[in-house]
Amino acid sequence: MRKFFLVTALLAWAVCINAAVIKTEANNTFTLDEYIRLYLQKSPEVINTFNALKKAEINFKNKFIDLFLPSANFNAGTEITSKNNPGIHFDNPYDASLSLSWNLFNSGKDYLTYLQQKNTLKLARINFENTMQDITLKAIQAYYDLKLKESLLIVADNDLKSKKAQFETTTSLYKAGLQNYTSYLQGDNNYKSAQLSAKQKKANYEKSRNSFNTSIGRAPEEEVVLDYTLGEMAPLYTTSYEEDLQTALLNRYDVQQQIINLQNEKISKKLTTLRNLPALNAGFSFSNSSDDIFGTNSNHSYYSLGLSLNIPIGFLGINNFYNIELSKISLTDVYMNFEESIRSIRQKVLNTRTELALQRESIKISEGNLKIAKERLEITRKKYQVGDETALELADAQNAYLSAEINDTTYRYDYQLNQFSYKRTLGLPIYDLSTFKINEDFVQNRIKQIDTQFLK
Repeated sequence: MRKFFLVTALLAWAVCINAAVIKTEANNTFTLDEYIRLYLQKSPEVINTFNALKKAEINFKNKFIDLFLPSANFNAGTEITSKNNPGIHFDNPYDASLSLSWNLFNSGKDYLTYLQQKNTLKLARINFENTMQDITLKAIQAYYDLKLKESLLIVADNDLKSKKAQFETTTSLYKAGLQNYTSYLQGDNNYKSAQLSAKQKKANYEKSRNSFNTSIGRAPEEEVVLDYTLGEMAPLYTTSYEEDLQTALLNRYDVQQQIINLQNEKISKKLTTLRNLPALNAGFSFSNSSDDIFGTNSNHSYYSLGLSLNIPIGFLGINNFYNIELSKISLTDVYMNFEESIRSIRQKVLNTRTELALQRESIKISEGNLKIAKERLEITRKKYQVGDETALELADAQNAYLSAEINDTTYRYDYQLNQFSYKRTLGLPIYDLSTFKINEDFVQNRIKQIDTQFLK
């Protein structure tokens, strides 16, 4: 019976250990989608962007209250001590007053100011969505950078294994008298160069891995497994330059920003023109005073209701005439900035398409170079083993193959990554953020984490 329980306990322990290992491996494994979500959850920039939007929403609400709702003021006071009646008393006289002020008509200036603030809120929302996509692009770049560094490390390790095996062969041939000392030294140098290259690639990988981990709140040196396979090359582009340009003009953040700035500047010009028009204000006030707080003596109450008309003409309206001229010039500047922005976007779209086309051609060429370098290396290695090629020629063939493999790998990852940049150039979203919710609870949880870790 004891033996049975012991075996059962050992099996249970083994299952737990195995589960823990599987869980640990799972925690170290990241798909691109998982990493993007973790990156967004841990990014301080996300919360700062969210807070900027909340501030804009609150400012918009405050502006509505200031412009369209009446303002109230209440004052009350009494004397606790006085020269004629020293000491603390509860029968001293008091005064209380209530006043209300409401802007009934302002020649449309309040409404125009309201439209400006509404545009500012629109701009904040656009900026929030744009910044969230830019943060997502940073996550994708970090993921691809680590995957590229991992791939280059594998290439360097394979090259190291190949040159190590070749050096061992050269050493054997040298000891058998079939290779000279120069070939032996060349093989040794190739092997050491491969070791250095592998160390450099490993250092580059670890640097990217540390940045990868830090961005999602992990310890920098934790192991990472990327669940990602480089797929087939996406099509170069499926639309014409004119269609891409139209997409960019409809969706890019900077175009929408310029349009809103232009609208606000036109409103500012109207406000300047309306500055000398009259404003009508309604006011109501009520006050009450008593000789003592308990009402022993009579109360005195006063109230008033009135209207006031204000016509701000300045010095015969001359100064506003100049302000109108200045507003015209400012509006012209905004129009010109808008035109300059459109020109810049045309160039960006054209440059991005050209760059993608060149990268596509580079991949085709690098693919051919890799195939040629591989065949040359195999032929050179066979000839070297029978003494028909020198060690220098073999080293040249090995290095050419290594360079071709590195170039091909780099070009493929760069092309895939630039597909995302291409979409951002057109103003299109690169990731669906509709299911990623940011609210006050999200913000407060992050604050609690910082408090717990650093401030308590």
